[in-house]
Amino acid sequence: MAKYLETKIGSIEDPEFRQMVNELCDICACDDLSLDRLKERRLSDLLSIVAVSYLKELKPHYLRKTLGKTVDRLLPDSVVYQVSVELANLGRKPPEFLRGKTVLSVIKNCCQAYCLKPSRVIRLTRNQRRQRSQKHLIDQRRRNGDL
Repeated sequence: MAKYLETKIGSIEDPEFRQMVNELCDICACDDLSLDRLKERRLSDLLSIVAVSYLKELKPHYLRKTLGKTVDRLLPDSVVYQVSVELANLGRKPPEFLRGKTVLSVIKNCCQAYCLKPSRVIRLTRNQRRQRSQKHLIDQRRRNGDL
């Protein structure tokens, strides 16, 4: 099974996949998301941009051709179906999760799996803060010539 999330968008020639990428770019309506710029980027990059920046704007677009289709209607050989399955696997969802879901809803529900999460800020303990402040005071005195 090919890893479609890690392949470059320009290397996939499936017309249904191209339609999905065009629809995602149309939904976002951003200058950064032109098809010429996206050909050298990975699909996971596009999905993370869409999920992080525009998730609130992604409303159900049932008029869309590819994003409005349910995953059940897609052919198992199509790239869009494989991308949906791959997203569900990354999101640790069971195969039954895809029944009746549209491609857009799969993208919205599984966006946490491929979005970069901010690193957790580790707070210093009281002793570490005290040692740093004492070290800072010692360094300051040495620069001033007090010690």
